[in-house]
Amino acid sequence: MTATIGQCGVKKETDSHLFFYFCTFLFLFFSLSRITRYDVATMCGIIGVIGKVPAVPIVLQGLKRLEYRGYDSVGIALIPKDKIVIKKCKGKIKDLEELLGSKDISESHIGISHNRWATHGAPTNINAHPHQDCSGDIAVV
Repeated sequence: MTATIGQCGVKKETDSHLFFYFCTFLFLFFSLSRITRYDVATMCGIIGVIGKVPAVPIVLQGLKRLEYRGYDSVGIALIPKDKIVIKKCKGKIKDLEELLGSKDISESHIGISHNRWATHGAPTNINAHPHQDCSGDIAVV
């Protein structure tokens, strides 16, 4: 992406690859920094992929492997062309799979997904992750 000023007034000079790595790093840093040797980490599940093959099957398979941990909502952010597309819902992975019908989305090679236990806020479609900034250029899990 080129440097632009978004609708929120935030300067954006990000490469999508670096952005996903950075978001994953921040999540892990803040989640793991709360763990002491006497605590057990309770975290939501995050799966991300950047590759030469379609991302949707990979992130969905990753989410399915995390199902044993439990969750109440699930979502996915993809970059099929130059725009972030987010699909999310309260419920299970099968509910998310029903939302993923577009051929453009299924051809994306960049994606990140998230399953969530609602610890703050009710388990709703709006509270499901990923979230987007007001310009639609940043997705956060």
